[in-house]
Amino acid sequence: MLQRFGVTELPTENVIPVMAYYVYKRRALTPKEEEGMFKWFILASFFGRYSASVETRLNEDLATIKNGGNYRDLIENIKRREGDLKERIITYIHEGRWDNLLLYALLKQSNAKDILSGEPLTQANSTIHHIFPKKYLAGSKNEALIDDVGNITLLTSSSNLKLFDELPENYLQKVSSEALKAHYIPEEEETWRLEKMEEFVEKRREKLKEAVEDFFKTL
Repeated sequence: MLQRFGVTELPTENVIPVMAYYVYKRRALTPKEEEGMFKWFILASFFGRYSASVETRLNEDLATIKNGGNYRDLIENIKRREGDLKERIITYIHEGRWDNLLLYALLKQSNAKDILSGEPLTQANSTIHHIFPKKYLAGSKNEALIDDVGNITLLTSSSNLKLFDELPENYLQKVSSEALKAHYIPEEEETWRLEKMEEFVEKRREKLKEAVEDFFKTL
């Protein structure tokens, strides 16, 4: 199921029995259900569903499936323990924090591809890319923004190496508007300049928060 979304690494193997039992009980999943279970997987991973009280939470989720529950019911199980999931993630992004798997899910949602090669991004072929390179930020007033979610996207390893020390004002000019939108990158070229990094990061955070809104719309 997760292979269709390019997922090859699991943060915990405890998701396997839940997903396997869901497929067993439902027999065949519709594309909507596959997407729903992918989103459940993202949320279960982000909120550490099985990081504590593993047996209790596994039993709760398996019982939900046994009683005819679907992916929405599984997400409700998370919500009962964690509160408003959407608002918590939006706050997380607003604070500049990021999670690799969540960012990957948001990029898959927009059908983002590698900005140089156009290659579809998967968990296996993607790596972290700093839009504004670390080289220019260390010791500067924007040093704290190096690892801000507004400065992080995913590219293939080869593209990341090619753009390692390139400033966005140079390389983003060669990227299509469609690809920029898919990576939630502001299209205002003036924000690509080093001195405008803070504005760029703020705008990109807002775009990522909008993406989180879209993530929850179909749940």
